[in-house]
Amino acid sequence: TWALYPNGDFVVSGNGVVGYPAINHEVMLAAKNLIIEEGITGIVETAFFGVWENVESITIPASVEIIGEGAFAGLPYLTDFVVDENNENYTSYNGALFNKDITELITYNCGSKETSYTIPDGVTDVATGAFIYALNLTEVIIPDSVVNIGESVFLECVNLQTVKIGSGVKYIGEGIFDGINSLTDVTYNGIEDQWNNIDIGGNDVLEALIRFEPDGCNHADADKDGLCDECKEAYEVNNGSFGENVTWILYSDGKLVISGEGK
Repeated sequence: TWALYPNGDFVVSGNGVVGYPAINHEVMLAAKNLIIEEGITGIVETAFFGVWENVESITIPASVEIIGEGAFAGLPYLTDFVVDENNENYTSYNGALFNKDITELITYNCGSKETSYTIPDGVTDVATGAFIYALNLTEVIIPDSVVNIGESVFLECVNLQTVKIGSGVKYIGEGIFDGINSLTDVTYNGIEDQWNNIDIGGNDVLEALIRFEPDGCNHADADKDGLCDECKEAYEVNNGSFGENVTWILYSDGKLVISGEGK
């Protein structure tokens, strides 16, 4: 059952799984604080997606065991998830919703006033639609620990300009930048050969903007510039010498390195 109170609290109570609620649009718009009470064990996918656009906080009890894909996605004023510390499956970290061990970012608190967000190091998965309608974000940094980026992750993040993608990514879902015209800079912390091995869905914007700016390959035999011989060769565009003792290397990001002794 559900009840809407004059202060905007929308309280869901009972036992079992919350399905997609058959509620009129006026009630959805009046809800500001979504409170799920103890006894609820799950929320179906897209249950509160989008149209609950004025929700500012979501409270999740210890009893919730499963949250479906996109259950809380697309809420542009959502500033905070509050998860019972005794919940064994989910947690809140800096206002966003994660699985308990913080290896999956499920839903970003899209109403945050922050303009730059760095996904915590150690996260391996970014769920489908995790940032939908994060209207204030202009920059997102994805660490090397992230392996999978779901579909439509940044859908309608209309002010997003810069995204930095870590070198650990193996899969990028379709349409991660759909609905964005502001994006100007997408960099990958690796070389082109690594990028070409990533399983990438349809992403015309991504393919058009991607640049390669590796911090280093992190291999055991990497040199002081962070690249091993194999990766350095793949990363090089051209090389040559200035006389007998001075050499130069042009890398794919436009960096020209001159080394040696003398003039």
